[in-house]
Amino acid sequence: MWEHIAAHLVDSNSTDFVICTTNAVNKNEALPLCPLEQGKRVDHIVRGIPCNGDLYLLEVESDYRAFLGEHHRHGRVLVDNVLGPPDPNVELPEGLQTNGEWYSHIHRDEDGTINKQDTPSHLAETHTPRHRFFKDVDGTVKLYAAREEEEVVHERHRNDEIEITSAEAYGQWAQFNNHLSQRAGNLLSSEEFNFMPIPHATAGKQTGKLTLMSVCKDLKLKANIEIIGTLPMLTRLKVHNPDDEYANMTTPFNLKTQMRYSLDKWLAIVPLKWIVAQQFFWNADTKKYAWDEDNPRIPSRQALGPLGRDPVVPVLPWNVLWTKELRFSNKTEYQDTSFAVIATAMVYAFFSTSARFVNLFSDKDTMDLLDRAHKMPMFKTEYSLTGPHVVPAQEGESLRVSKTSRSASAFNLPEMDLMAAFDGEF
Repeated sequence: MWEHIAAHLVDSNSTDFVICTTNAVNKNEALPLCPLEQGKRVDHIVRGIPCNGDLYLLEVESDYRAFLGEHHRHGRVLVDNVLGPPDPNVELPEGLQTNGEWYSHIHRDEDGTINKQDTPSHLAETHTPRHRFFKDVDGTVKLYAAREEEEVVHERHRNDEIEITSAEAYGQWAQFNNHLSQRAGNLLSSEEFNFMPIPHATAGKQTGKLTLMSVCKDLKLKANIEIIGTLPMLTRLKVHNPDDEYANMTTPFNLKTQMRYSLDKWLAIVPLKWIVAQQFFWNADTKKYAWDEDNPRIPSRQALGPLGRDPVVPVLPWNVLWTKELRFSNKTEYQDTSFAVIATAMVYAFFSTSARFVNLFSDKDTMDLLDRAHKMPMFKTEYSLTGPHVVPAQEGESLRVSKTSRSASAFNLPEMDLMAAFDGEF
């Protein structure tokens, strides 16, 4: 009986999530969510179980066009600027690892530097960087920097509004300008900039036991589970900036302010149902959610395609959400979404002990939660990204459950005991 209960609880807590990004430095105070890859109509949807701020991945989209890693020059080809299916007639070079279930591999030479020939790259064909997941040789999961990260570097190295704080600067301008430009170029080609570590993420098959519930001190409900990786649900991305004389320079040129320029970008793993709910029930005129409080009906993933607003785009399993392109920026957003609301709801649902089992399938519970996260000031304060339930994330860190929140309700906190970490499944 307990095995059936545990299996039911696992099923009731695993659902579809969308891998998104958003910029907290934004002219739009709602902070719209964005697709992981800009400029492409691809929704990167995964299925998993949320546990203490991490998503334990159970399944990823199998279609090669929604692959979360990068293509490789060997064995895969580009078709209309997207990754084509593996070519069975192309033999991989000896010793070259194939891609993982949802990630690619970083290859290194004997001296530890990245082997650019064997490490997959998108730049060779399109010259456009994009977010993709990689696994380094030490098991670290990294996210490849995209165009927005490049823009941050360019902003930090602008020379048109530099404040001169000393008379000696006028005789050094040409040399300084050359060195600043050189620094930007070196940074853009560096490993530290291009591969951003994702703390607490893992890649590869693992097995373990998920502690679902502590009925009492000596009785815990656990379920056996096999995953293909973990991703923190909220990560504050960091654009690398070397800690050198330019990073903190105040004289003869004041660079300190512009060197701290940031978009405050977040990587967010958001329940698909929540995004769909925002898109279908948000009223842009009244700035409120308009829904039948007694019986809200959020479309299922299967029903999303036929309800799309663009009849030209075919219905595909990895293209179900509504997007809009912003003028003059080549940027795509998920229409009518708000990270300001979503983040509050996520802290409540996945980081606090206030809601051990949030029903991720209930339309009414979803709308009640989003409505509270939108309307109630006290709720927004308590479950904010800097509230008491979490350890606030600095740049380059993932949001974690606070020690206070953990100790306040140890019985109800889920745990995941993983074995065979990185057990050779590449």
